[in-house]
Amino acid sequence: MIDKTPEQAIFDEIFKLSERLGYATYDYLPDDEVAYPFVYLGEQFQTPLENKSRCLTGTSRITLHVYGKNDDRKQVTDIGLALVEEVKRLRVANKYSVGYATSGVTIMQDKSTGQTLLHEVIDIELDYVG
Repeated sequence: MIDKTPEQAIFDEIFKLSERLGYATYDYLPDDEVAYPFVYLGEQFQTPLENKSRCLTGTSRITLHVYGKNDDRKQVTDIGLALVEEVKRLRVANKYSVGYATSGVTIMQDKSTGQTLLHEVIDIELDYVG
């Protein structure tokens, strides 16, 4: 298995998890031509913890974005809930042991395209050791 940084390993696992759930998933914000709803894996923040061993430990925060049509609120929130529930079950990412720490959700209208969209932002924090 190819070694990855903790943040890349976590990103890759969540991306695969979203695709396994059947959601159109992107690592970039696609143009207006895509079908709704979709999942976009966005920002990721790493907080490594110092230790005396050669083991990598820390916290990774990743932001998942779910976009859907304004009248599909239930579908958008169901997708967000399913993603969080699956991330809670995540135990391994590449060679790292991972564990769910916390998450938060914000739902807002998005008018950045020609239509009004529903935009759910899910901030997930995971601890890792590897």
